[in-house]
Amino acid sequence: MAILSDAVDILKTRIPVPFSEIPLDSVVVGVFFTSVKLISGYEGICFTPVALIPDAVCCSTATSTMPNCGKIQGVMVEDMLTHLSILRHPWSGLSSSVW
Repeated sequence: MAILSDAVDILKTRIPVPFSEIPLDSVVVGVFFTSVKLISGYEGICFTPVALIPDAVCCSTATSTMPNCGKIQGVMVEDMLTHLSILRHPWSGLSSSVW
């Protein structure tokens, strides 16, 4: 997942406020999409084309590994980024989100 670490490092040098000072307003994790809204009002969304996942199912089998599931509002972006390494699949919606 070096590409995600590299992306985070680049973002750290380009944003005016450190990740440790940016709280999340909401995160919505769907079966094949994830959206993130920051307190500032900025939003982002990503999705996974289902056809690219040969073993795709209707329900996520990784829900139990999601950090802070149901308790994400107010968590700092920096804290959520520390969880990127626990993701099992590179196509997971959380790992594909653009912060």
